[in-house]
Amino acid sequence: MQNKSKYKSLAEWKQKCPLAYSVAIKKGLLRNICKKFGWKINNPIGFWNIKKNVLKDAKIFKTKAEWKKNNSSPYASAVKNGWLNECCKHMTTSIKTKHYCKKDAKRFTTRTQWLKESKTIYHYAHDKGWLIECCSHMISIKKPNGYWTKEKCIEEARNFNSTKEWSSISSSSYSVAKTKGWLDDCRAHMKERKRATSGIWTKEKCIKDAKNYTGRFEWQLKNKTAYLSALKNGWLNKCCSHMIKYAKRKI
Repeated sequence: MQNKSKYKSLAEWKQKCPLAYSVAIKKGLLRNICKKFGWKINNPIGFWNIKKNVLKDAKIFKTKAEWKKNNSSPYASAVKNGWLNECCKHMTTSIKTKHYCKKDAKRFTTRTQWLKESKTIYHYAHDKGWLIECCSHMISIKKPNGYWTKEKCIEEARNFNSTKEWSSISSSSYSVAKTKGWLDDCRAHMKERKRATSGIWTKEKCIKDAKNYTGRFEWQLKNKTAYLSALKNGWLNKCCSHMIKYAKRKI
């Protein structure tokens, strides 16, 4: 038997108690409250942009396919926001054979699509060396010049847990980010990057150290470690922006 409330509907409660309604959304309690009082629920705008709500919904399902089929909105939000692995960690997925990976890959037309929607299986196939075979039916789409903006590089990098993984699987976006000096922003979520910030040659320290020199060669000669750190991380142009550019002599 459902409990009775002094409010006849969810809309009435929302109108008369907006603060309580807001707290219920943030804490992921709205569904339980509606079920308790027998109210029909229409999720408010932005409901599936709250991670706690998406995680709670995912718990209902045993597999990604079941979740996507029965409640596509929170599933799509998990994919978009990079929460899919965390949401699905309780789900049972038997990844043991190449056949299983190939079967899963058949659902997608591009590598990027497979990576974003079935990341665990994609990486498993990659680690086992089955990627080329699994993706043989897929369309290879070459990105046009200028496609990899800073925002798209950051979004792409969120699919990976390390720089090595990113550079090996999506080399084009990684190369652009490195050339443009966007690596710091793109790798902000990576654990390796968080550890690296406590090291000696951060971007700020490289820029500061470079100010002591008038040319790249001088900097490389007198502080090779800082120079190489800037080169490796894509900070070189930024660090050397103050330096004098010498014209090449004509022979």
